[in-house]
Amino acid sequence: MQDDKWGDLIDDLETKFGELNRKIQTSISEDDTGHEVKTTEEWVEFETPMGRMKLSRITRPMIIDKKFHYTHSAGGRGKVEYVMSDTEKTHKTKLYKWDDLKDDWQEVQTTNGELRF
Repeated sequence: MQDDKWGDLIDDLETKFGELNRKIQTSISEDDTGHEVKTTEEWVEFETPMGRMKLSRITRPMIIDKKFHYTHSAGGRGKVEYVMSDTEKTHKTKLYKWDDLKDDWQEVQTTNGELRF
């Protein structure tokens, strides 16, 4: 989901459900060869007639190549190097519903555009 559509969705949610609780978290991880990968997760929590919901959007650089580095020694472990784009990003959006019994967020499954719990 592109930035402009994400912004429109947030505006629509705020119009329909009132005040949103917004958070942004950035984390940095490394691949096997030590290259850093920056991941940003933004989410909003809101109250609906169905209960408490959370919409999450994860943004990462796009993987444009994957290189395998093999070792020829016994017991040696190969390494994977990811080549990331400097300009292109990927976005993953997920919807969660609060489960009072488990006291945790449960991901909402969608099938053919329909919500499943």
